[in-house]
Amino acid sequence: MKEKAGGIMQTMRLWLRQILWPKDTLLRMTDRRFHGLWLGDAPTLLTLNELREGQILFGVGAPSNVIAKFQQFLRKLISYASSSPIVHCGVLIRHNGKLEVFESVFDDGVVSTPVSDFVSRYDYVSVYHDPALNQHRMNLGKAFADELLKQPPKYAPLAATWAPIKEYFHQRRHWSFPRNLSVITAEYPNHRPKRFFCSQLVLAFFRATNIPGFEKHYFRPDAWTPGLLAEDNIFRFVGFLASSYATIQAQDPVIAGAAHRLKRWEEARLSGDLDALNTFSCLSDQIMFRHAVAVPKRPSHRRPMVRPQRRRQAWQ
Repeated sequence: MKEKAGGIMQTMRLWLRQILWPKDTLLRMTDRRFHGLWLGDAPTLLTLNELREGQILFGVGAPSNVIAKFQQFLRKLISYASSSPIVHCGVLIRHNGKLEVFESVFDDGVVSTPVSDFVSRYDYVSVYHDPALNQHRMNLGKAFADELLKQPPKYAPLAATWAPIKEYFHQRRHWSFPRNLSVITAEYPNHRPKRFFCSQLVLAFFRATNIPGFEKHYFRPDAWTPGLLAEDNIFRFVGFLASSYATIQAQDPVIAGAAHRLKRWEEARLSGDLDALNTFSCLSDQIMFRHAVAVPKRPSHRRPMVRPQRRRQAWQ
């Protein structure tokens, strides 16, 4: 009887999750979000000296004393609507001889910010890069950035607030209707808006680099949030700019819910327990596999999305 009641409660929780977190449900149904599947050693903790031009920085969280209350509300709204702890992003460029972050911020619009100032605004920063970004393409992106910095566009708060909703329907259209791929993979018009929000500016930057693929309709800049940019495997993860593994949130898309493993790794590293570190390295695959299997998953996570008409035919 208890097992039956537990199954009913689990089903109700999954239904509520599908209603309250449609974006999370969509990502799981398309096999782009998992829980407890971090394998191998802990991710690299980077320093500012290890950063390189062209890398993408994703800010996670924000201390309450750094930004105004309205900006805190806007970040919480975007984080909740996009189902991700990542609230901001920018691209590293060399500006005036220094490595700075090319970004669009709430107060000043498109700016070039010192890396240390960017990092101080967040609990920690995730670093990514695009393997296809060579020096020639980087120069094209820098020309785009320099042109915008001469007459900086303002920030687009309404577009940023609307982006999670637009992103949800854009992604659902792409993954639900594979017969319409001829429309989705067509080239998206390369018009320049008067205002930018953060992830829109990053995608516009990479389209200016002429890397193949970013000109497609799937990468329309106004239909992506910073959270999905980090989670969709468009860019390759490099490491974290964080004081310790304990600061990394369990909802981070890189570690996929395995923050407790990183905290245990950090404790062993600080205490100099080599035996524990070796144990984590040798048994991480087995331990994390057992952890992943223990997490309940809906059957629809592995089921491809199909048209409603097909579902009705299947039920008949």
